[in-house]
Amino acid sequence: MSGHVAKKQKLHATTPTEYHRFPAEIRNALFECSVLADGASKVDRAYKSVGADNTIKAMDTVHSFFIDPVTEHGKSELFSNDITKVAVIADELLSLVLPWILFTFDNVKGLELFAETFSAHTAVCNREIPLHVEIDLCCTLNEKKKEAFACWEESPLPHGRALNAHDMFEGWMAAAQDLPPQSTHLYLVFTCFWRDFRALRGLSRKMRLNQYQLSFRFDTDPSLPHHDFFVAQTIAAVHGIEVTEQAGISEAGREELVRHGCRGFNLGRRPSSYST
Repeated sequence: MSGHVAKKQKLHATTPTEYHRFPAEIRNALFECSVLADGASKVDRAYKSVGADNTIKAMDTVHSFFIDPVTEHGKSELFSNDITKVAVIADELLSLVLPWILFTFDNVKGLELFAETFSAHTAVCNREIPLHVEIDLCCTLNEKKKEAFACWEESPLPHGRALNAHDMFEGWMAAAQDLPPQSTHLYLVFTCFWRDFRALRGLSRKMRLNQYQLSFRFDTDPSLPHHDFFVAQTIAAVHGIEVTEQAGISEAGREELVRHGCRGFNLGRRPSSYST
């Protein structure tokens, strides 16, 4: 499939040591052919992120990746390839191709198993290699529950309480805990907003999500009331920062948000990180 890494390719040299007889440019080309499917191409995806000044960047950042969907058993196409298990070339191979690959997940257990075994896959590497992981935090909801989660309706309870959103988000965050924070870039995808920003902020702090590099993609309905406000509040909650988007809300606007289950959007504190 276009954009995907290959499940298995034959080695292009008789023995692994023969790779080192070639110049670096030739080795790199051979490595690419060994792990990338014929005709594979990178996929562009745009993400939002926070700058060094703890403000949300005005422009999205476009990243280009080969996509590697990880199974519920934690198996990726890259690490299922025999060539990645050859110690004498794995360091050079993974250093070349791993930064190009975005591992995607549709199952919490798959992420948990992948995270547990990732260090074993890269134990032969003599350097930290960037790892790119994308998590769709709402993908485990069936269509009926996803529709209910995305619905803009009044609720006496914090949004998501009836669907146990806290445990759903916590499951994903807990599964990622074994990923190396110094080299992992998490790309969080929201197909629905969780409008209990107080709970999202507390959970993100508990799981120390900001120890990772973070980016965000929102595949949400742009016609939803207060859509851009919810984008900013979601990013701020996960990062543990404040955003100016909450400053201009009228009292009537605040009451409307509360009636619809929104919580934690009026913190009244200066911008700060929770990294300490």
